[in-house]
Amino acid sequence: MNLVKENILSSPVTAKNHPEELKLWQSVRLGGIGPFSTIDYPGYLAGVFFLQGCLWRCRYCHNPEFWRDEKAPSQISAHEAIQFLKKHQGLLDGIVFSGGEPTLCEALRDLMGYVKKMGYRVALHTAGMNPLGLRQVIDDCDWVGMDVKGTLTDYEKITRVPVSEELLKESISILVESGVSHEVRTTVHPNLHTDQKIIELAQELQRLGIKNYVLQAFRSEKCPDKLLSSIQKDLESKEMVERLQEKVRPFFDQLTVRL
Repeated sequence: MNLVKENILSSPVTAKNHPEELKLWQSVRLGGIGPFSTIDYPGYLAGVFFLQGCLWRCRYCHNPEFWRDEKAPSQISAHEAIQFLKKHQGLLDGIVFSGGEPTLCEALRDLMGYVKKMGYRVALHTAGMNPLGLRQVIDDCDWVGMDVKGTLTDYEKITRVPVSEELLKESISILVESGVSHEVRTTVHPNLHTDQKIIELAQELQRLGIKNYVLQAFRSEKCPDKLLSSIQKDLESKEMVERLQEKVRPFFDQLTVRL
């Protein structure tokens, strides 16, 4: 995805004529903006706002550049963020808040409210690591994509930090009980998962009430762990997903495969 880095202002946004807007967006650390996406919010054309900061260091992360602490200098200015939104009104259906882990951003609910007032739909990408933050914004979301990395016993070898089963289950519960349209997805890698582990995960997600599940193949592009990254691993991951789809399908109302 091409990220917006250049100055896109067509007219200045100043503290004099947009004081509250600037104050809000200046409080946020944006790592980048993906201007046009058809995959990050299924069924809609969306812009993607990548918020900096994540507590995990997933070995196969596809956005490691957004691991930077949320207090690091913003790569996108408040002026650019505001102007992007104004420029694309009526052209984009929605805005996706991704990252990093966007629920770590204290201003996320205000950001969602801001873009909704501009007529955009709001989508969220989350790994479920922060149920308190998720609960605060879930009612403002039109759609949520939640990454579930694997069974709990697999988490630390993927994220490289200890992960709480209780927090993950709480986040899934919040998502299911909200009634918000969503998908839960798992990126499959042959070094990190086995067929049996993915089947066990599917069974657990079914018990937790998940009905829409996505199996997606690993892609080595931008992968921070060179031991996991190769064209051969890409191929093995695709083969694994293709092999697993019929074994997992019975547990869900809808199963999507992304290769």
